[in-house]
Amino acid sequence: MAKPSSSQQTTTKVLLITTTVLVLIGLVPCFGWLNYFADLLCLALLIVGIVGLVSDRDAEGKAQNLGLHITAIIASLVLATVASVRLILGCGVM
Repeated sequence: MAKPSSSQQTTTKVLLITTTVLVLIGLVPCFGWLNYFADLLCLALLIVGIVGLVSDRDAEGKAQNLGLHITAIIASLVLATVASVRLILGCGVM
């Protein structure tokens, strides 16, 4: 029997997929403006990843979905860097 998915896990997965897609689309010329939103989503993904890493525990206190939350933290930092570099190269610095 499969374990039920927590809302923390679902939120992390949705933000991770959405942010990745926005950054990849934002690399295409004329769509660089999407990176402004992608940077904000990267910040949200970082916060959700850290909160999930700290609070997503089972009844015994063991961490659940540890890999997912660490992946979200690392991916948010990498994607934010890529989006920010694309904004700088496109002269869209805030």
